[in-house]
Amino acid sequence: MIHSSGVAAASDGSTGSGFGEASYGEGGYGGSVDDTDESNPAVTTGEPTEVTATSATLRGDLTDTGGADETTCYFEWRESDADDWHVTASHHLESTGEFTETVANLDSDVEYEVRAVVETGSGADVGGVRSFRTDSVDGEDETTSGPTIDRFELVDRSNPQWARVQVQWSVSGEASLERCVSDLVRGGEPLDVETSAIDGTADSGKHTLRNRGGRGETYDVRFTVVDADGNTATETKRLTV
Repeated sequence: MIHSSGVAAASDGSTGSGFGEASYGEGGYGGSVDDTDESNPAVTTGEPTEVTATSATLRGDLTDTGGADETTCYFEWRESDADDWHVTASHHLESTGEFTETVANLDSDVEYEVRAVVETGSGADVGGVRSFRTDSVDGEDETTSGPTIDRFELVDRSNPQWARVQVQWSVSGEASLERCVSDLVRGGEPLDVETSAIDGTADSGKHTLRNRGGRGETYDVRFTVVDADGNTATETKRLTV
């Protein structure tokens, strides 16, 4: 079974350092693909497909759930010479199988790296790193680049009654911007959303997302900016409150 999602647009901002060697990499759950503990899940990174000058479809394969009833699978990607990893939206899989995610607003003729990640309550695994290069674009065919997320930070403002996350953001673009949207998601279920209209090529502000109760839970916060030409940029961060 192949699990896929809609387009998850990318941006030039970074969302963190990823798992790296000090956590799930060589010093943690990573290591030899053949040396797999039965209590840990397993994932492999597939060859990216449908690569264009500005987008690519990332592919992963959950080969072992590690006995978990549900797994959280996603991708980390970056430019090959970058230090920090971007994180895509999560897929919550109950059985083994392939999953995909499309990233957009990539730079043309640039080499990128991607790796698949799976997490459960008892373990995690990181697939091997795959590289791909976006197509080049003739100068006369180039269009205005999409919007950029310059700042995307999360602040825990929870109280005993509400799980509350403040989104601090700033955005810019060559074309006029239209709107930005913050979404609060848990286990793939949308819980709250806030939208701001934008008039101009730059803006900043704050969104507050809430869920009654829900303290001690882990949430995905997805932030998207859209310009007047329909171009988008999206980043996702995870937070436990």
